[in-house]
Amino acid sequence: MSARDEEALERLLDRLDELERRQDTAALGREVARGRARFPESIDLIEWEALLAGEGGNHPRALELLESVLARAPRRFWPRRERAATLVELGRFADALAALDDLLPAARLRDLDERASLHHDRGLCLDRLGRAEEADRAFAHAAKLASGEFFVPLRLSAEEFDALVERALDHIPRRFSSYLQQTVVTVDDYPPVDGEDPFVLGVYHGVPRPYRGAGGKDDLDTIVVYKRSHEVTCADRAKLEDEVTRTVLHEIAHHFGIDHDDMGDFQ
Repeated sequence: MSARDEEALERLLDRLDELERRQDTAALGREVARGRARFPESIDLIEWEALLAGEGGNHPRALELLESVLARAPRRFWPRRERAATLVELGRFADALAALDDLLPAARLRDLDERASLHHDRGLCLDRLGRAEEADRAFAHAAKLASGEFFVPLRLSAEEFDALVERALDHIPRRFSSYLQQTVVTVDDYPPVDGEDPFVLGVYHGVPRPYRGAGGKDDLDTIVVYKRSHEVTCADRAKLEDEVTRTVLHEIAHHFGIDHDDMGDFQ
């Protein structure tokens, strides 16, 4: 690369930093695309593209880009950390745990928040792998390092959590609740790992009432509320109960074919 190109790349990277500080996502995406066209081998620009892909929900593309960076710079910290986080988002928890464990020695040179985030993500992975005691130790380590950011998730009994769901159902306005005889609400710990979002709080299975034909008016609908997804999201009992209520009402609204922006009747 010529000295002129190096200067142009440095100016571009400075501009990307500024656009990120301004939270101008559209301009940031345009500038990254232009930069990648001009400097296709720049590791910095590949990292920027990976960051935008991940933030846009395209985790497979983000992982592909991160691994292309690590093939050239295997000990570079940021893409290693981002790869681990991306594997968590993809529900590849065993792979993510291995990546996080590999990062721990390098994390000793990082700030407390960075180190805490590693332990928190380890807790998420261990929890999904059925290693509850190890998960709670990892969550506790994260909370010790950065108590304002991380916490040890509650572990309610099945009966306690079911009671929260029952109380959430009590919030459904009477004019709607009379139409829910064919709707069953169940509880699982987590969604399937091969789902779109491995930490989704709840799902609705069925055909919304406005779109049913006469032959399907009595078909059974199912709403699944995910217990551990809520517990690892909510720092205390009050927040947990509020979030369970929001999830139940949100999924019930799907049953009635109400868009997310039109749920005021339920909240």
